[in-house]
Amino acid sequence: MRYILFLTILIGCKQPQSQPCDDHYIKGHNYALNFDFVNADNELDSAIRQSPNNAFAYYDKGSVALLNGKFDKALKEYDSAIASKPDFVFGYFHRATVYAIMGEHKMAIEDLNKVINLKPEFFYSYYTRGVYLHALGDIAASIADFTKSIELNPQYGNAYYYRGVFNIELKNYQVALVDLTKSIELNTDNVAANTYKGYCEYMLGEKDKACADFNRGKELGDSKANFYIDKYCK
Repeated sequence: MRYILFLTILIGCKQPQSQPCDDHYIKGHNYALNFDFVNADNELDSAIRQSPNNAFAYYDKGSVALLNGKFDKALKEYDSAIASKPDFVFGYFHRATVYAIMGEHKMAIEDLNKVINLKPEFFYSYYTRGVYLHALGDIAASIADFTKSIELNPQYGNAYYYRGVFNIELKNYQVALVDLTKSIELNTDNVAANTYKGYCEYMLGEKDKACADFNRGKELGDSKANFYIDKYCK
């Protein structure tokens, strides 16, 4: 199963009255945006020395560490960002990302719960929590989160896709078929959706439609489609 994780790495300095925007922070932020991570870290360290509670400098340092695969360091920096700014939504969100990468899905979900409490209209937090809940085997709760994500953003095709795929696991083929059809409508480059849609059709007794979708998936480049064609369409 492929998971698509949202990653907003760096935040612009737009509100000086609430966000410390000293010269070192701005320089460090801009270095990070240009992938000059050494100079970014140096400037952000200087910003923190000048303003030890600069949550955004810690956040940028965490994001730089995450981009470099230094997950323990990223956690430490996100911890500092949250300690400096306890309502820092993206601090919690990206700390959850690191926990998930490290396989600590329970910790990731705890952070996403905080995101949702702070920003209940943020649809992507429900989508992401749904992914992590599925990783823990809680399919019903996962599907409920995708449903909430869709309520908040009915145009987000990936939520329909995963809700459909996870309903296949529950053998809810008709429900899954509706979601996968909607996913393809909203996100035509999701080639795997055609293959899964075909599988639902086959299980519902619609072999001709199924094989047409398997072949469409194959044409679009889904490597799994050949398996279903060989198994169901010969």
